[in-house]
Formats: sequence, structure tokens, C-alpha cells
Amino acid sequence: MAKAKTARTKAPAPVDNNVTAMPESKIESKVTSSPEVKAVEVKKFVLPIPINVDDEIRRRAYELSEARGFVPGHENDDWLTAEREVLAHYRQQSA
Repeated sequence: MAKAKTARTKAPAPVDNNVTAMPESKIESKVTSSPEVKAVEVKKFVLPIPINVDDEIRRRAYELSEARGFVPGHENDDWLTAEREVLAHYRQQSA
């Protein structure tokens, strides 16, 4: 017959109530011996072109087709319009 499982208990870690302070002379020496700070050149952030532009074009073409009510026969127009919009958007932000 199997033994009944009992909960394992861990003894709490001992707590050190003796708090020691660092002498002030050592604290001051650490604060005053800071490394030299060098000037950093700030560059203008340019939005990177996404890895898969086709996904964004595809999404925009779908939105255009949806706005038209999915009327057949305008797939190429929707794709070309979406392509023009997406690429123009990224060219404008990178300039």
C-alpha cells in the first residue's frame, strides 16, 4: 500500500539583525571617484522600413477592397494604390 504524502517544510533562513554601516570616509571616496562623462552624439531617429513591406501593402489593399464592398474586378487597382500609399509613407518618414 502506498504511503500518504506529507508536506515538506523548510526551516526559515536565519535573519541577521546585526546591521553594519560603512564608514562615511569610504562612502565619500566612492562618490567622488566617478568616471569621466563623455559627450554623446545624438542622431535623429529614422523609422526603419519594415522587414516585410508586402504584408503592409496586402493589408492596405484589403482595406481598400473592403471599403469598396469587395466588388470584383478592382484587385489590381487596390494593390497598386496600396503599394503607392505604403511606399510613399516610408519615403516621407525617411526623408
